[in-house]
Amino acid sequence: MNRRRGRPRRGWLWTGFGVILLVASWIAVTLTSTLNTKVDHRPLGSPASIKAQMSELVSCETKDELLDDMSYYDTMTGFNCNHDLGPATLVHIYSTVGSPDQVLQDWAPLLNPDRQVLIGRSWFVIGGISDLTKIKSRFGDAVGPTVYVPAASQLNLKASEITGCVRAATSGIMQYATENQKYEEDAANLDTVYPGIDALVRSVVTENVAKEIQGLWESDSLKLEANLTRFGPKVKSYCSKAYDEANPNATRG
Repeated sequence: MNRRRGRPRRGWLWTGFGVILLVASWIAVTLTSTLNTKVDHRPLGSPASIKAQMSELVSCETKDELLDDMSYYDTMTGFNCNHDLGPATLVHIYSTVGSPDQVLQDWAPLLNPDRQVLIGRSWFVIGGISDLTKIKSRFGDAVGPTVYVPAASQLNLKASEITGCVRAATSGIMQYATENQKYEEDAANLDTVYPGIDALVRSVVTENVAKEIQGLWESDSLKLEANLTRFGPKVKSYCSKAYDEANPNATRG
């Protein structure tokens, strides 16, 4: 039986060109903070190593692999560890120190005593106290479990604009699959803001992909998020190239 699980959908699941522009503009200003907490410890090994260690520490009824973050410029790996009872345990591991501080701003309103967060310099885990305590036993210098998130510094221009582009592309993918007529009405305007993004969306959303997204949209938001992460590398490659082409005199990196 299909049932909806997990947290409410994040901003990138909103559809409509107006919302896409709003999200992109919001990202370009700054990602705000809720608590001025300094996270000062070191990740244990590479993202793959951290992921492997965390996989050993938690038991899942089912597991959905995360291949990237479809709402943020930095590359990400991780997994959603699903339980029959209690909240899922969500493991996000980034390539860049400080990324968790940025990403967690979106998650802050969803944290509560039953769903807390454990924070490393390049990773965070959201879930129930039981799983977080197990992970804390291996990563003892992590911050938490807690319901508070650290302060986030302002992103540099390139990271900010690529994040806005990634969110716009993800929203476009969702809209093309679930509200195709509305997407067709907005496509030209979207392509004006991000030249070439319409071709990207159409290349990603095949007929089979559209059916997958439609089914998960109605049944399982966490599995939908995991499903979309396979497009992360292609989307971010486009967004990075688009930024460089629009800013030929900007410092690369």
